[in-house]
Amino acid sequence: MNVSCMMEGISRYIHLAIVRLLNGQGMKTF
Repeated sequence: MNVSCMMEGISRYIHLAIVRLLNGQGMKTF
């Protein structure tokens, strides 16, 4: 496997997880 491809996929997964967490907290706070 290509390391750059792996890093890109991992960064995308982490970004999606952070966005979901932020959206969940925002909905809970407001």
